[in-house]
Parts: sequence; structure tokens; C-alpha cells
Amino acid sequence: MARERVTRALTAARLTADGHTPAQVAAALGCSIETVGNLIADGGFYEAPAGDQRRLELARAAAVMLATGKTRAQVISALAGSGAHRAVRDAGALTILNRLDES
Repeated sequence: MARERVTRALTAARLTADGHTPAQVAAALGCSIETVGNLIADGGFYEAPAGDQRRLELARAAAVMLATGKTRAQVISALAGSGAHRAVRDAGALTILNRLDES
């Protein structure tokens, strides 16, 4: 499931970069405009994580905690805040893409 979402996010970001509108991207991916907005934002981050240092730092923190045996719930609680769920998702995506160490 995580790999599929990463692929969809990267596809959404690339289609947008190629000039497609969000509505066109949503149609191509078979999802809503609301979902496509999140996919585009995530795909852009996954392609260039160093462009958002704060988000990258949170993803790295989540990855470290997960690697040391913390559960997703424990990581979300430890990171407490609106970006906690996204940080866990980003940690998984950047791990899949081998981009956690980008500066």
C-alpha cells in the first residue's frame, strides 16, 4: 500500500510539472481533486525532500523512532502536532525511495 501511494504521489507531481491541471491529474489517477492536492504536495516533497527541511527533519525523526521499535502510534504521540501523521507517512516513503539522507 505504501509503495502504491508513493508511486501515485510521484506520478501526480510529474503530471503537474508537465502542465496538467489538478482536474486532469485526478482523472488520470481516478481520485478526487482533494486527494490529488495531497498527492501533488507529497510527490513534490518525495522528489526533492531537501526543499522542505522541517518536513525532512520530522520524517527523519519518525524513521529513527520506527527503526528503534516504536509503534506508529508511539511515534505520532512523540511528535505530537499536525505534522505527526504526515511525518510517519513521509518516513515510509523516503525509506522506500532511499532519500532519507538527502541534505
